[in-house]
Amino acid sequence: MSTQPASPPTDHGTGLPPVPNSSDDPAQLREQLAQAEARLAAVQRRHELEGALRDAGVIDVEAAAILAEACRGASQEADAAALVRDLKARRPYLFRASPVPASAGSAMSPAVTPSTGSAIRQAADEARSGDPNAVLRYMRLRRQAP
Repeated sequence: MSTQPASPPTDHGTGLPPVPNSSDDPAQLREQLAQAEARLAAVQRRHELEGALRDAGVIDVEAAAILAEACRGASQEADAAALVRDLKARRPYLFRASPVPASAGSAMSPAVTPSTGSAIRQAADEARSGDPNAVLRYMRLRRQAP
């Protein structure tokens, strides 16, 4: 058995560096703060870029984000919209012909039209109870509705 005290885990299962002691050098603390702020800025830029790519109708968000960040290179100040325009001009095959709206339905399902039929409303109320037969009845009525 060892006579040395067991050292506590450095990250407590969080994956983060340990909290510095008050005896740490202030310059070192400033450096750690600057590194954390740089990581935060990088994550925020990546999030903004991925959102802009999704809005532009990219097919593979991760691949396009990697390519866009490679194009960004040393210029960390390029905005997401400019990167997306540049990527779309150089590699149009990464994007859909027209962006898909967020509320687009399945190609196999008919357009959902609101029904005013009392039978469908009643079936919907019964289906909310969780009874599988009531859910099937409601779905059947919805499928048959004009």
